[in-house]
Amino acid sequence: MISGRWYPEGEPPGEVMSLWREAFHWDDARSGAFAARGDVARAAVLFDADGSLAAAGRMYYEDGAFWLEAVAVREDLRGQGFGDLLTRMMLDRAFGHAAREARLYAPEGCEGFFGRYGFQVRTRGGEGALMAVTAGEVRLGGRCG
Repeated sequence: MISGRWYPEGEPPGEVMSLWREAFHWDDARSGAFAARGDVARAAVLFDADGSLAAAGRMYYEDGAFWLEAVAVREDLRGQGFGDLLTRMMLDRAFGHAAREARLYAPEGCEGFFGRYGFQVRTRGGEGALMAVTAGEVRLGGRCG
């Protein structure tokens, strides 16, 4: 059975940081800067049927919106619905806390993935496309996967 867990603010377990480093090709400086913001962010983590880390993302509240970041799936598990489940888990938490909007920076090539949940491109920049979805626009219907 797949399971999920929310980690409190602070640095997530080392295996989660390793997944992010690998998925996003972060060097030590980028990893350190990311970890430093952990005091305000909660990590959402999925485990596969064997109890191994499958996917992870992080979410924090700022300027009236929940920000989703570092949504990543272990490479050998991509295409099996873990990214979908993780994104739904994070959006459910954000809008369950009465967020008016959820935002994220989608890396190049990932806009379509987030677009299916109602995210729309607001601007493009160095980190990718700034995308946002309001509570009234979010699409969580259908099945996971």
